[in-house]
Amino acid sequence: MLRCSATLVEAYLRKLETDDNKDPRDHVEKWIDEPVNFSQLETLLWEHDFGSDCEWVNVFFKNLHTPVLSTLAFSVESEGPLEKFTVEESSFISRLPLNLRTLMIEAASDIEVDELGPLLGPNSPLEYLCTRKCGTSALTTIFDALLPSRHAPGSRVRMPLLKSLSISDWYGPEDYAEEPWELTPEEIEPLVAALERRFAEGGIFKIELSGFGVDWMPSAQKRLRDLVGGGVELEIIEDGEPVHWLR
Repeated sequence: MLRCSATLVEAYLRKLETDDNKDPRDHVEKWIDEPVNFSQLETLLWEHDFGSDCEWVNVFFKNLHTPVLSTLAFSVESEGPLEKFTVEESSFISRLPLNLRTLMIEAASDIEVDELGPLLGPNSPLEYLCTRKCGTSALTTIFDALLPSRHAPGSRVRMPLLKSLSISDWYGPEDYAEEPWELTPEEIEPLVAALERRFAEGGIFKIELSGFGVDWMPSAQKRLRDLVGGGVELEIIEDGEPVHWLR
């Protein structure tokens, strides 16, 4: 794969259970001793093992460069949290190009925002954020990250270029009794509040929800209609259909 890296457009990095995982770093660095430049790579699918201590992975990310990457997709092992990146992995994330537009997160029970600072912070180039099969805590973390501080200037809003949020196949807690699963008013409130503050002076935003329900209380519906009435181009799609109450 490293030899054909110059022409690779899409790559999938997954965990491999082999004896090589225990190779010492100095041995690994003899094999990967120069920058790994994926000069044409546009999409990287990364199966993140938050408990990894594999030096092959560490040295690979230390040397990896993806100058035209536009889509990064994380898949979390065993529906665990998206956290505990190694120094080398964090260094790679900090080197991601400004043309990165889409972040996809799959099967995360929670997300550590600070460890994804370049992706979820105020200097993020992201325009599209997608989650699939993530837990309530992960969604709440994203909603909270979208909520601007009342005391921070607009330039410090997290993900300032974001214009689309897609959530599919959310899963509730193990003891969640109702099916189909439904986000409660309390769970969706941080997102409503975030939209109100982010777009108090106008803007464009699209939300796509599929595979579960949302209990939009009349009060939340009115607040979002008020945004639209104030000039915000807000679109909410549930299972492929625009919600009827927004217009």
